[in-house]
Amino acid sequence: MSREENGVTEDGLKVLIYRKTYNEEISAAILKQLLDRLTNDGYIMMNEVEKRYIFRAPPLRDFWYNKIYLN
Repeated sequence: MSREENGVTEDGLKVLIYRKTYNEEISAAILKQLLDRLTNDGYIMMNEVEKRYIFRAPPLRDFWYNKIYLN
């Protein structure tokens, strides 16, 4: 999600989690929990037009990009 400025689809996130678990049920449960928490805490939101999850603020996106992808 942080690499893409225009966000990522739920299916895209599902694939990323599945690559770590190789279990569809576990992946779906993890994704639901993460999306619920991040949305409720105000970190991400759903772009309803494009059906993509995006960070609410560019500094949040930049922080996670630097933390995850550059380290």
